[in-house]
Amino acid sequence: MKRCTKCGYEKDKSEFHARSGQKGLRSHCKKCINKANLARQAADPKKYNARTNTWRAKNPGRASAISRAWQLRHPKRAKAIAYRVKYKIDFDALWQAQEGKCASCGRLMVRGGKNPDSVCVDHDKRCCSGKKSCGKCVRGLIHRNCNLVLGYAKDDLVVLRSAVDYLERWNSQTTDRENKP
Repeated sequence: MKRCTKCGYEKDKSEFHARSGQKGLRSHCKKCINKANLARQAADPKKYNARTNTWRAKNPGRASAISRAWQLRHPKRAKAIAYRVKYKIDFDALWQAQEGKCASCGRLMVRGGKNPDSVCVDHDKRCCSGKKSCGKCVRGLIHRNCNLVLGYAKDDLVVLRSAVDYLERWNSQTTDRENKP
């Protein structure tokens, strides 16, 4: 056990960083160091961002390796951040609101992967045509296949209604043929 000289609490030694280039542990716990770092970053974000960007420019391979390693250790958090950055949504809240069901067809979806039942974020391409969204044009979570149908139809209601009419005509013809002796 070791006492943090910042917060005054006695904590396990695993809660302290090792001193760089010296023996022993630092006098402040990890939480206190983190809190101080965040306060320093908030006080002068330009300085912090410039320092970070300079380091990233000098270490491009290492920066992406560190980022990738973090994503592999925290896949759920990484995915949530990606949805927040790309679509400006809280994916978990939207998933719960829809009860894990497709907003288009109403069937259950799979949270991950790239199979037909996997979840996709559907947004109105007329508002945000790129791969990112402003968040206001997100229509909901839908199946990958449902997203493909809307995408290939270019969200054109005439095309989609015509496809429904076509299927209804085909199904009625098939039913008529099955009922004939």
